[in-house]
Amino acid sequence: MTAASSIRKQAQQGAIFHGPQRASRDILFQTSMPLEPAPLPTPLEQLETKLARTAGSLERIDLLNAIAWEMHDLGMPRALELAQAAYEAAQAEGYPKGVAESLLNLCQAEFNDYLQALERGMQALTLFEQLGDRLWQGRALYTLCWVHWSLDNFTEAVEAGQRARKLAQEIGDRHLEAEALNNLGLAYKRSGNYELADAVYHEALEIYRSLGDQVRMAKILTNLALSYTTQQQLAPALEYAQGCLELQFDNPMFRGYLYLVLGQIYTGLEEYDQAADCLRQALETAAAHEYGQLMVSVQLSFGQLFRQQQKLGLAIAHLERGLAAAQKVKSNLFAIPCHEALSQLYESQGDLAQALAHYKKFHQIKESVFDNKNTGRLQYLQTQHRTEIARQEAEIYHLRNIELENQIKERNRLAAQLRQQATTDELTGISNRRYFLKQALHELKRSNRHHRPLSIALVDIDHFKKINDTYGHLVGDQALVAFTRVFQKNIREIDLLARFGGDEFILLLPETRRESARAVMERVRQELKGKPLALDKGSLGLTISVGVSG
Repeated sequence: MTAASSIRKQAQQGAIFHGPQRASRDILFQTSMPLEPAPLPTPLEQLETKLARTAGSLERIDLLNAIAWEMHDLGMPRALELAQAAYEAAQAEGYPKGVAESLLNLCQAEFNDYLQALERGMQALTLFEQLGDRLWQGRALYTLCWVHWSLDNFTEAVEAGQRARKLAQEIGDRHLEAEALNNLGLAYKRSGNYELADAVYHEALEIYRSLGDQVRMAKILTNLALSYTTQQQLAPALEYAQGCLELQFDNPMFRGYLYLVLGQIYTGLEEYDQAADCLRQALETAAAHEYGQLMVSVQLSFGQLFRQQQKLGLAIAHLERGLAAAQKVKSNLFAIPCHEALSQLYESQGDLAQALAHYKKFHQIKESVFDNKNTGRLQYLQTQHRTEIARQEAEIYHLRNIELENQIKERNRLAAQLRQQATTDELTGISNRRYFLKQALHELKRSNRHHRPLSIALVDIDHFKKINDTYGHLVGDQALVAFTRVFQKNIREIDLLARFGGDEFILLLPETRRESARAVMERVRQELKGKPLALDKGSLGLTISVGVSG
């Protein structure tokens, strides 16, 4: 039996959920009437019944938080409303446990402003540590793993996930350990380490299997299918997705994402009818339950499906709908691929005005997201610093004079370290983009005021993505560091070199005319041309492209 006939047979047997048949394969896919919501799981019904019978204010707050947590875990939008109600009530009652739990629920329900989610998660973790609540500390940590993953802070994401897993093992909570492993899998996958991602996904799957939790087994199997689809390993991806179909679960969010990944798999297999059927079911689920991010992902997948079939008009229409959905949920991360794909499609149709408009928007939003991620990293460091200072000040109150002096020294050291991290690129050790822009503005004003020369050079390493793809990111990082050292040898102390982006560098040359700046860059270029960079496992030649302005 082929993969196509297998999925068709399961649909006929009711093994997968399907909506109305489409009238034509070539019309734009529309959503049908909203589907009936799945019945609430029994544990959730029990919590809500208990809430209806409870009069005590603190117990009500605890139940609101418990229901919000369960609802979020099952993808129910009401989680945000209940978490906000619990937060307001806990604040009014001066109830630290209720405040902490509702802060974490609000963090879990945030899909747009990840900086706010980070702040709430850190506040919640601090409160749980003060309360000595280790279960909720673990939940806070694996939630922070997800938030850092969303902000591309991979080091912090992995650290938080590993801490959550260790804590879960210490208190013997298998469910908590599996949740931590799932979020670790997301972090590893986003950073490109698919081997580690798949390993921790399988560990989580075995825990849920031992607990008999088919709903969360479905979540892990879908994540595994998505991981293998991203790697273009479609056979194992389909195997995991079909394994998920065999489970007995009625969670609409997980089922919606399962249809999404099946649509992507069948698109890759060029089984376009099956791909369209699955994507249509994912679209109906997203519309019925108002899953905004799922809606965008499905429209993007429809765009890819029709683009692959050379039905460019339909591809553009679905991508435009995906863009509208991304704007509705205020998600720049989802708007970026929509604008990029639309730019390419309009260009292929010869509509250069539309192509340029989407290309500009793509770069504008990408730049904004890049800045927000930097801001998020700095905010995390500042929050960590504030937390550490608060702990120190609490301890200082009980220390003698000499201990007080030592703690103050440590606080000053941490403050200096924070300033260093805020202005320095972590990999190369040179200035970062934020610090460079601040200094460059100052120098530009000074140059204009005193009529002194000033030059700037923007440098891009040629074909750097090919280095990463061929030799791996570790070699790519070594190349960036070695390249930086060559650069530093050829400039003055008063010149300011910064890492502007991934493989882009920028150089500010005070008291330097454009011709002299060109000479400096030519010197760097010639040195790179004549002498390959020495790396740990060999050498590597680099060339650069440079723009100079005076």
